[in-house]
Amino acid sequence: MHKHKIDPDLAFIIHLHDDDLVLLASFLFKENKQKRVMEEFKISSIPFSLATRSLYLDYIFSAFHMVSDECSVVSTFNFSRSSYRHRLQDLCARLNIKDRIKNDIEILELNLLMKLIEKSINGLNQNDLLIISQDLQLNLSEPTPTQIKVALTAAVKTSNSVALEIATMIFRSYLEIHENISVYQAVELIHHSLMSLKKAINTTLQSTWLMETIFPPSQSQFPLPIYFIVAYLRQKSFILA
Repeated sequence: MHKHKIDPDLAFIIHLHDDDLVLLASFLFKENKQKRVMEEFKISSIPFSLATRSLYLDYIFSAFHMVSDECSVVSTFNFSRSSYRHRLQDLCARLNIKDRIKNDIEILELNLLMKLIEKSINGLNQNDLLIISQDLQLNLSEPTPTQIKVALTAAVKTSNSVALEIATMIFRSYLEIHENISVYQAVELIHHSLMSLKKAINTTLQSTWLMETIFPPSQSQFPLPIYFIVAYLRQKSFILA
């Protein structure tokens, strides 16, 4: 029995592999004043005992409920206890993402990732667009941002493996920018065909546009990277299921 009520949209975390629980816990509690406890967790061998796994899950789900500024990276913002879905919908509204109300949680997360890709390619010159198009094997002689977006959106929403690649790329970009080396090394390498697109994503994640759009965060909002790691782990769980 878990100590904290489990958000239905985060219930998949219960079924994550042990190494992914370590990844998620380490990320959520990177700045936690209880870091010593997490260091003690790391000496636990994989596969976990049921008791150790339960302890990890309790810590992880507590991160999505914490309000005190002294507890974790998640709680560096004072938010109400609304659901993960409501917080994500709020972020999508800030980013002017349409169709954010009725969609499945997976689609909401993918819409967020595709919005970042859309913004990343909109400002590129023709040569950069051509390189991305060629890397993605789109066979476009004079690609436009819209054509690339449409092709990627179709691929992401029909293929779990492509969706995982996109989620991995964006999450790794964030980790790389913020020099979160320990977590970065635990995340899979992205396919070489996404490297040119990843450069554009790196620029967007550091852009004034993004900072002005999401800051200051609303009181019910998670920090942006929380959505990245949840989307990444959700897509990975589909592949490993």
